[in-house]
Amino acid sequence: MKKVFCIIIPSLLLAFNSSSNAAGNSQQNLVSGIEYNHNSITIEDIKQLVDFKVFFPVQIPSDWSLEIKTYPWNSNKNINHFRLHFMDSNDRYLILSIEEKKANPIKEFFNPNSEKVTINKHITGYFFDWDNSDTLNPKKLVTGGILILEMEGTFLELYSTCLSKEEMINTARSLK
Repeated sequence: MKKVFCIIIPSLLLAFNSSSNAAGNSQQNLVSGIEYNHNSITIEDIKQLVDFKVFFPVQIPSDWSLEIKTYPWNSNKNINHFRLHFMDSNDRYLILSIEEKKANPIKEFFNPNSEKVTINKHITGYFFDWDNSDTLNPKKLVTGGILILEMEGTFLELYSTCLSKEEMINTARSLK
């Protein structure tokens, strides 16, 4: 049984999940089998509405659900970016958010607070710990952070306070 703890961070409800599993389904099977929340737009819809490649993680727990947020807010045309919000099975807590948008040509990203990480032999990402990483908040150790990378012309940012850095990197490796 999973235990879920949450905290409020500037208007975001974020979750701490005491365990995670990886489902190794293909993207097509995972996308067709994912439970969408709140009559969300689908991955297939998004692919038709944006002018950049859309990525989806194939290694996520089967009990997560998905809501897709489009920007400009709730737009169904002229979408310039979107977020995949992976929620717990009760649709109460945000476990992982992945933002995707068309990449700008950036040769090298530099921030003194980031750590350069290898996603695969062709892709490098940059990881930022949360300022309160490795602290208890309220009853659970804060982990994760922000992982930034570019793949095939798409800029991606992964956010989590409950997945470890390694779990976030593995999720990025599973993006197809």
